[in-house]
Amino acid sequence: MGEKATKVKKFDYIRSCFRSTKVKKFDYTPSCFRAPKLGKSKTTNEAAVHPPFRSSGQYPLYSQIELSLSSNLKECGSHLLAVIFLVDKDENFDEIGRTEVASAPIWIEKITVPFQFEALQTLVFRLFHVSDVYRNLPVKTLNLTKLTYLGEATCILSEIITTPGRSVTLQLLAESTNVGTLSLQAEETIASKTVVNMTLGSENLDSKSNYFLIISRLIRDNTTIAIPVYVTEVVKNNPNPIWKPICLTVQHFERKETSLLLECIDYKTSERIGMTVKSVSQLESLFQQKEAALFVYPSTTHGRNKVLKGQLNVDAFEKKVQDSFLDYISSGFKIGYMAAVDFSASSGDYRTATSLHHDSPLNGLNPYQQAIMGVGEVLQFYDSNENFLAWGFGRMKEDGNESHCFELTRDNESSGLEGIMSAYANTRTSVVPAKTTRLSDVIEKAIGIASHARSQNIRKYFVLQIVTGDGACLDIADTIDALVRASTLPLSVLVVGVGNANFTHMERALNADLRSSTTRDMVQFVPVQEGLSGQVSLMQALFALPDQFMSYFRSLGSPQI
Repeated sequence: MGEKATKVKKFDYIRSCFRSTKVKKFDYTPSCFRAPKLGKSKTTNEAAVHPPFRSSGQYPLYSQIELSLSSNLKECGSHLLAVIFLVDKDENFDEIGRTEVASAPIWIEKITVPFQFEALQTLVFRLFHVSDVYRNLPVKTLNLTKLTYLGEATCILSEIITTPGRSVTLQLLAESTNVGTLSLQAEETIASKTVVNMTLGSENLDSKSNYFLIISRLIRDNTTIAIPVYVTEVVKNNPNPIWKPICLTVQHFERKETSLLLECIDYKTSERIGMTVKSVSQLESLFQQKEAALFVYPSTTHGRNKVLKGQLNVDAFEKKVQDSFLDYISSGFKIGYMAAVDFSASSGDYRTATSLHHDSPLNGLNPYQQAIMGVGEVLQFYDSNENFLAWGFGRMKEDGNESHCFELTRDNESSGLEGIMSAYANTRTSVVPAKTTRLSDVIEKAIGIASHARSQNIRKYFVLQIVTGDGACLDIADTIDALVRASTLPLSVLVVGVGNANFTHMERALNADLRSSTTRDMVQFVPVQEGLSGQVSLMQALFALPDQFMSYFRSLGSPQI
């Protein structure tokens, strides 16, 4: 190419920070209004995105949800204003919307809230009576501390989304006293259901190598920030690759005019072969006019980019509105959570401070518990039965053989997240650690469960989270084979590496090598370190799950919902 290609990491995704917390009970006394903590007014999208994303300068994907509100107050049922806040882990209140002042306890104004699957978005709805003095002022200018506070209700947005009909009724409380109810109805906007299906190919690449594309969304007014939103499969030994059809949702590309960065990567060398920047609108135009976009090589000296002979073709393009992930969930589809925990000797004796099974002096949770809670707290809303299963691996049996799949929770036991945590805590004190780590047995167990659900036409998708502290998996070939077979089932596998082990080989095998063998993207490996960066990795992994869910059901021809 005349210049040395720039090295890029295939999975160098934009990192975001997140720490999941349980819903806290709020003090409903007037003094708890916390007026000093109320944030400055923001646009709806900016304010409602999980606060840690904003503070770290990150830009997650989300769906637009419209909330309709009505109330039934025991007293003062007229001239009401409802204000919605998003509450972070430090109990800071960010206002994300206000209704109009309604004479009746039903508001016409809908509040738009961006929904993030991977985050626990705690919402607080506060009701105020607006006196005659302020009634004719614009709603946005009203000083809430001057209004009469009537009460409030709290819920997590996922609770509304996963309820049949997306409708819930909450208790309104004031000073811990029930003062009425607040009813919420959620609707996903039509714009959030817009998808673009297209087939991309390249021509005139340098050699018969192995190529894949990374598609990233560029942030408006800041083209130095690129959020990866899609990674294609690897096409081997072809200088003119054509990749499998791509489905991008409006959550990926935001607007037709938003710029997308398309990078062609050589899988063998991890080198960027070329890149181009096009919007969805421009890609559509390339298809309609049967034109190609030339790849360029970015200048490292702030000069002009080098135009390459390689080019990007749009071989097919279709834009349409179709059923979304939230449509599937609200119509009764479930997500079953399964966990598998590594008890092998690599994690150490739980009684020693250096063990990965040892309780943290900071919050009482060790790395295994933090990983389970970080994923389980999000997924628990998507299975009303909370029939969560958990297994252990890496145990020495009494006969001297190793066991790499034993029950922590019994089959068909409705244990919930607390049941998994309790079973784990009890097991770690009694297990005899095995010397080796093997993953294929627990994957085979999950395959059996997902296969049964498919054979019975059960409307359920499964997520298996494997947490390990050992980067040296001895059955990696069997693990890969099991995952390839699992890719045809309603199953995603999330392997979480905790501690300071060297996970380079495992990450390469599970995140990169596997991509060219599976029928769809349904496996992720994320290394999780202590503290903030660990929660960053978990959130990164979680926001891929809705796409994996949809890719499976679309492969079936989009079953009726």
